[in-house]
Parts: sequence; C-alpha cells; structure tokens
Amino acid sequence: MSQATRDKIIRSLEQEMVFVKGGTYTSPETAAKGFTGTLSYTPDPDIEMDDFYIGHHITLDEWEAVTGFTMPSTTITWNVNGLFIPALNRITGKVYRLATDEETQWASNEGKLNGIDKSSRPILSPGFRLVLDIVPSGLDAKTYADAKLGNIDAAKKISDFYESTDNQEAYRKWLRRRGKMGDMTGYAKLGEVYSRPVYINGEKSGLVDPIKGEHYLSLALTGHISSSEEKLLKKQLGECRLYIAWKYYNIKDYANAFRWFDSAAKVGNTEAINMVGVCYYDGKGTSKDYTKAFKNFELAASQPDASVSIFSNLASCYYNGTGTEKDMYAAEIWYRKAAEMGDEAAKEMVKRLTRHTITFSTTRTITVYCKWKGKRDLAIGCTLLIYRDGKQIYGMASDIDGKYYVSDLQKGDILEFSYVKHKTKRVKITSNNIPEKLDIKLSPGDHEKIEYENL
Repeated sequence: MSQATRDKIIRSLEQEMVFVKGGTYTSPETAAKGFTGTLSYTPDPDIEMDDFYIGHHITLDEWEAVTGFTMPSTTITWNVNGLFIPALNRITGKVYRLATDEETQWASNEGKLNGIDKSSRPILSPGFRLVLDIVPSGLDAKTYADAKLGNIDAAKKISDFYESTDNQEAYRKWLRRRGKMGDMTGYAKLGEVYSRPVYINGEKSGLVDPIKGEHYLSLALTGHISSSEEKLLKKQLGECRLYIAWKYYNIKDYANAFRWFDSAAKVGNTEAINMVGVCYYDGKGTSKDYTKAFKNFELAASQPDASVSIFSNLASCYYNGTGTEKDMYAAEIWYRKAAEMGDEAAKEMVKRLTRHTITFSTTRTITVYCKWKGKRDLAIGCTLLIYRDGKQIYGMASDIDGKYYVSDLQKGDILEFSYVKHKTKRVKITSNNIPEKLDIKLSPGDHEKIEYENL
C-alpha cells in the first residue's frame, strides 16, 4: 500500500465520522427500583451520554494503513487497543478510542449508524468503532477518554476539576459516574452535596435535597469505606432521613414518618431515636408501646448530643412510671439535667420534688473519677450501692457526666463504688455534716480488691 493511499485512508477515518447528541435514559425497571416513598424522586439514568463523534466498523484496509501490518488471523481487543489506537493517535495527534457498547447502542437508537454502515469493505470485527470525544475546555483529552472507558482515577481528576468551577451540574454528574464505576467516595461526595444545609437570612432552613442525599449516602455505605468515613456518612444519612421523617410528620402521614424516624435512629441520629419513642408513646404510625417508648428515651438520653426535650421525656417516664417502674430519684436526675439546660418546666418539677418529697430535701451531687490510660477521667456508668444498717437501700449508675444525685444520706451509711478495671471503693459517712458536693476518686486495679474511706 502506497503512502498516498495510506494517508487518504487515515484522513477518511475522521471525515466519515458522524456527530451524536448526548442525553439520558432511565428504564422503567430502574425507576421501579428507586425511592419507595411518596415524596418526589428522580432515579439515576441507566444511560448518561455526552456528545461524541462515532465512526463505522474499523476495516482491514484501515488497520493496514495505520499499523503498517497485515491484520493477524485472530482479531482480539488487545490488537486494537494495544496497537491500532496508539498508532492512530500518534499519526493524527488526536485521541481516538473504541466506542463503548452503550455509545454504540445510543448512536443506533438515534439513527446515526445507518449512513456509515453501508460499506462492503471487510471489517476487523463487529463492535470495533472509533470515537472522538468532544472534550470540555480545560480538560485533557487522554484523561477524558480514559474516564469514558471506566478509569476511576481519570474520572476522579475530572470531578476534582469541576468541583471548584461554576459547573456544579457537571461536578455532580462525574461524582455519580465515579460511584457507578465502583468508587464509593464518588457516591459519598455526591450525598454530601445534596445533604448540605440551606440557609436563608443566616438561619438554617433545610437541606439541599435530602431525598437524593439519602439515596447516594445509602449507596456509599454499601461499599468498602473507612470507619471514620462511615461515621461521617451515617451522621449525614441520619440528618437526611430525619428531615424526610419530619416532612411526613408535619403532614400527619405518621406511618411514613415513623418508618423514616426509625431508619434515622438505626444510623444513630439522637433526635430520631427520641421521636421513635414519641411515636410509640403517642401511637402515631405504630401501636402504642410505653416500654419501647421508655427504652428509646433512655437510649437518646445517653447520647452526647441529647437535648432538653429528651431529658424531660425520660424524666416524665420515671416520674409517672410509664414504661418503667416509678422512680423519683431517677426522675429528679433527668429533670435536673433538663433544668440545667434552661428548661423552665423542668425547673418547676425540680422545685416540686424538692418541696413535696422528703427524700429529696437534701439532694447531694457526687462526681466519680477514674484513671484511664494514665489520665484522670469521668467514670461514666459506675455502679453505686448505698447500704444502711447492713442492708442495701438503693443502687444507681453514674450518668454521662460521671455524676449521681443522691438524697437522704445519713451518718453511718456506706457508699460502695464499683467500676471495671478499678478497685472497689467503700466510703462510710461518719458525720452528720455531709457536703452538698462530693468527689470520689477510684484507683486502677482488681475490682475485687476494696479500698476504704471515711467521710
């Protein structure tokens, strides 16, 4: 084959390519697998295509013109990707690649292949078609081509490029593509985009799109991610699910509200845990169950971000004996915590308990400390047993602040503190002049060994 003939064949490769307009398509099957609630939702498209140029099947003449060799008897993809494509790109200075199955199908559906598939020339193999990408300004053609062929690192470079631009639609598109390639960080970042707070006049008024946020964060959690990333994703996922739950709750669709509160609670959202308790307490979206209501209030109150209403709900259960045994000691503890956060109703309850209950007339605060990894720390969940005249009269565990609120202490009482990996301490009250605040320090060691102290 003469050089002139080879040059003519190579020039005709681009001349015979046709433009294909991109677009999106979502199958009914994909739509059916999407969001199961009734709020608005757009499922991911099966095909998400950018504009491109596509050619006919690569012919034997084109193979010889580009490579300078006769086509091997066995046509395999490596021969094309490893020899033909690099040689063509080197000769033309462009970045050609093979069409994906989706691009060929899309071009066929658009009727773009009819005019270029009538050649009777021998072809290498069905499916070997050239594509030229229409590369957006600022992006490298090779990186763009690699990303289109499923290279995750290339797709990451493109999404990183768009992240700092005004084209946030392209940023979200490439994050979604990364997720479809198996890069869960793409889904995680996309979920974070949709779960960002929206502020109006400096006040938080909602999330960008909690339904899409929930969708992509849930997808991200199905993959292999680090424990720190999982913790963050669950926090964001909980906020999205909580927002959706409140939307249903506010329109009195309690069945869906309960379902979403429960799903948010399962990823650790404290407010959702409390609201599951409220739903069980009121019988909204589920049957009334005071025991389950109490357990959820108790769990919510143990979280570091527990709110005033949670403390008050738990205190009310103890005060009224709802879902648990009536316990005025515990009721005062939790009303007092709510009161410390400024709740006026809780302050009144503390006054009522103090004024009308003899056992609360001399309430004292005991804080228990331990040594953990060589440092002083609060002993959260430390067991306290109180003995009088040789009989146990009360038992409790320290709260999340390492505190107990104890009333009616008398001279002669023995306070026994028991905590894992620390020696048991017994403190005897030897005076009627008992301080209102006590600090107890535990020593590391075998809990079966006992330290004695007089107060």
